[in-house]
Amino acid sequence: MNRKTFFLTLLLASSFQFVLGQTDSVRLVHKVELGENLYRISLKYDIPVSKLRELNNLNSNAIRTGQNLFVGYKLNEEMNTPLPNKVPDYLQRLERMVENAEALYYESVVRLPKKTDTTGFESVARVFEGNYTKTSKYELIKQFNDSRASALKSDIGLGFYSAYTYNFRPGVFDGEDLFFRNRASIGLDWRLLGSGLRANKDAVKQIEIENELNELLQQKDAKSSNYVYTFNYIIYLFNKAQIVHLERRKQLIDNFLDLASDLYLVRAMPWERILELKSKRASLESMLKNLNNYNQGFDSAYVELNFDRSLNANYLPVMEIDPSKVFSGVSMDSLQDRTLELEQQRLELNYRKNKDFNLRTYARYNLFDSDDATIRTFGSVGATFTAPLFKEKRREELQEKELAVIKSEMQEQVTTINNELMNHYYEYEYTLKQYIDFLGKKELAQEKLRRELTKDYLNDPNFTPLNTVTYLDELYAIDYELLDLKQKLYLKLLKIYSLLDATDIRDISEPIQFSHLFDKMAGNRAVYVWSESLQNYETEFLIKYALNNEFDRLFLSQGQLSNEVVLQAVKNYQREGASVYRLVGKNSLAENPDPDGVKELAETIILQGFDGVQFDIEPHTFNDWDSQKDVYLNNIIQVLQTFEQAADGYLKVSISLPVFYPEDFLSKLEPLVDEVVLMAYERKNLESIVNAIQEEVKILGPKLSLALRTQEFNDRLELEDFLNEVINGTGINNVVVHDLNSLIKLDQKTILGK
Repeated sequence: MNRKTFFLTLLLASSFQFVLGQTDSVRLVHKVELGENLYRISLKYDIPVSKLRELNNLNSNAIRTGQNLFVGYKLNEEMNTPLPNKVPDYLQRLERMVENAEALYYESVVRLPKKTDTTGFESVARVFEGNYTKTSKYELIKQFNDSRASALKSDIGLGFYSAYTYNFRPGVFDGEDLFFRNRASIGLDWRLLGSGLRANKDAVKQIEIENELNELLQQKDAKSSNYVYTFNYIIYLFNKAQIVHLERRKQLIDNFLDLASDLYLVRAMPWERILELKSKRASLESMLKNLNNYNQGFDSAYVELNFDRSLNANYLPVMEIDPSKVFSGVSMDSLQDRTLELEQQRLELNYRKNKDFNLRTYARYNLFDSDDATIRTFGSVGATFTAPLFKEKRREELQEKELAVIKSEMQEQVTTINNELMNHYYEYEYTLKQYIDFLGKKELAQEKLRRELTKDYLNDPNFTPLNTVTYLDELYAIDYELLDLKQKLYLKLLKIYSLLDATDIRDISEPIQFSHLFDKMAGNRAVYVWSESLQNYETEFLIKYALNNEFDRLFLSQGQLSNEVVLQAVKNYQREGASVYRLVGKNSLAENPDPDGVKELAETIILQGFDGVQFDIEPHTFNDWDSQKDVYLNNIIQVLQTFEQAADGYLKVSISLPVFYPEDFLSKLEPLVDEVVLMAYERKNLESIVNAIQEEVKILGPKLSLALRTQEFNDRLELEDFLNEVINGTGINNVVVHDLNSLIKLDQKTILGK
């Protein structure tokens, strides 16, 4: 049926008046066609849905294909023709909206991360490592201290001395006499202790300590100062990503509102829905305005700063904080420890024994003028020494007390930081929980949208295109909330990072893998799909069945299927986010590598649009396997080498093997393939599988997948239990089910008892 037909299924409640009971009328009956529902029929015959239900005694909107519905009366031949009015226009516009919704849905599915993005991890470091502050204050302090130290080093304590004294007779007591009337002295003083030579050396050491303390303060202050810049930078990055989401969502609402407004004019849409859409659009416009204003202000304020504006917040991973590194980080803070060491050295210099001792040597030239007018001159040398009598007894006690005060202040700082870290860590974990909750909501929204689109594929009469648009809008809203929560996580992580002396954010956190958080079943799953399956079942059913069972890779056999059928199947699977490999089961390749045929095969698989190839070559089934084993295995290597050259990196290469091929073959095989599927058949015992695959695990490691046959299990529960056991017991997370058709039968047996 033409695809346009079932896009007529509009979710509309038409309120046109319908006149019944004409005396010369004939009953008008409509036979429900595939893809039709009450809404489509109501629009076609200009009759409200409620009236249709009333006329046909329907308790719900559910109808079935082939059902006859009474839709009114016809008065003449002209009334046989429905009055479509603007339906064709609505149809085309709604069809475009739904196709756009489908494309965006598939895009969101395909871009779901399957594993940790290491490039995203590198981007995280780029967010936090920037240095945007100018610490000129600390540079000036260092320059000042260096000048002080230089001056002290050049001062050896030598000074010039001069003095003059004039004596007079005060006449206070009898017998007073003068020894000399005038005295003048000049000379040199050399201060060795106290404020002299030794003190200057100690002062230079203290300045050196002050410089190192200044450097530590500079490091701490730089991180604290950078916090504000990085905070604004994170908001800027996430605003850019949110703007894209909001603009796409607003475009969807604008299109929806334009269509809904026209529908209201023909009384096919209630005004309440229009108001709801207008309110949503106004809210989106306000949000966009605020985000754009902030980012414009950021660009203007920080035009000279070297921010990496190319980072995309969508691809920044959510980080998991290592609490052991965070909460041990403060008590073991190297900056704090070094600061305490320097303070202790400073106090030792300040309270050094004999610091208050003063030793001064001098040389003088003296001149005396006595009363008899005789001038006497002479030279002299000497030394003076002074020492406190009681201060030394309390020096050590004072040093200990001051050091205790410093330690106490620093411990208070550590306690304050630890308390802050506890609070921020709790808030981070709470926000992370909210983020995970919204991931669940996104999975649910995607599932609702997927189900609605599935109705479309299956021509379900209950398919409602406007629901598709509504679900897509819901998905956009959740994506925005996820970005907002991730922004909060990054801001909180920044605060925690700023309180520690870690130099790389990756020292305290690592990306979280969410790819399997909401998996229904354990492991990364692939499944063999034989050509008979496509002949026995509808393609749409197989697609939905495979995806519902979380098979993200399908090994598809073409068999007798036409190229057209294969192309369509590949396209349909891939649009749902699955990878499709062409299954090549040609044992003859082990006997004849056929380079030309292999090259042609590679070209064909590329043209068919497959993502890869799955070779199922089994020379071990040949009668002469024991004698010709080396020849057959070497031929397989030649096939893989030829295929690799022909595919030129366009295709992934997978190969199925039994668990007994020799070690030297596995070593040659390893660089030629992306995956090796070990056929662990007829082994329902974990221990036997572990023992059988030891060589393969050693050589092939992460390239390994394990294949199990459904026929070996009594029901689906037994199969799933064993799959979980194998995944946990072997550490191999990739499993392949043999095959889709037999799995369907196993499900029927399990669920229906068939």
